[in-house]
Amino acid sequence: MIGGGYENVYSNPIINDVIMPLQHLIIVGSLCVNGLILTLITRQQGKAVGTYKYLLSCFAINDIVYTILHYVSFPVPETFPNIFILRGHGPTFSKFWLSMYMGNYATGFPLLVAHFLYRLIALKKPRLLNHFFKLLPLILAVTLLCGASWFTSSFVFMEQDPESTAFMQPIFNGTIYSPVLHTPERGPLYLVCVYWTQGTFKGGRIKNFIALALLFVVMISAYTGKYEKFGYDATAEATVQTVVPLITAYFPVGICIFAPLFGFAWPPLAFIIPNICCIHPLFDGLVVMLTVSEYRRV
Repeated sequence: MIGGGYENVYSNPIINDVIMPLQHLIIVGSLCVNGLILTLITRQQGKAVGTYKYLLSCFAINDIVYTILHYVSFPVPETFPNIFILRGHGPTFSKFWLSMYMGNYATGFPLLVAHFLYRLIALKKPRLLNHFFKLLPLILAVTLLCGASWFTSSFVFMEQDPESTAFMQPIFNGTIYSPVLHTPERGPLYLVCVYWTQGTFKGGRIKNFIALALLFVVMISAYTGKYEKFGYDATAEATVQTVVPLITAYFPVGICIFAPLFGFAWPPLAFIIPNICCIHPLFDGLVVMLTVSEYRRV
């Protein structure tokens, strides 16, 4: 174990020495920024923000939980032709906490849509903003539903079976190159999607396609809803609030989950994606601090 409970994840020790401190720095920064947002809200610095403070509170709390789960699990995804695998390398190796991380990852999508819905109302019918808090139970219900679907996708439909375990053996014995250190005794700790058993587009596995469908529906519904509600707004602020989640939230999952479906793989994603995912809640908080005028002034 190194770096506050993290394993030596990568075969290259230089990469370990760079990524582990970077992870901790980003985690501390995320907790500080989102904690500051909650502090400003609770100290009534956000009165001028109105009911938006309730949504911001949900955002900040969700990002704090996400950051903690990221530290606890430190998920490292890997892509191979037709195969996606994920394992936690943090203080806990539990597949339950890894699946909880995936579920929490999904909760950010409906909250993001709610953020854009609030902005749409503010621009089009600001007199209705005082009633926005009435939508919070519905927003939270959808958020929990999305989280539950991704948790189920990970914990149930990405659970290993004899067939998927057999496909992982070349990874463990070094026949297939990976920048990540693998040991056979850690084999049962992996979440696995084997899409095709007889080559790309041949021998599809229903269980893993169900997992893919659950992941895809949440992502595409959230982004489509956000675009339809917010696509007309071409301000710099709107652009930032649209592009940042696309890079830090949608891209990591999209490239990892869907590239193997088409037979593609890129080993460096194993050390690129964890850092992009880790920085997501930090950027969320910074975007709020920089785009909400009252918080920017404070």
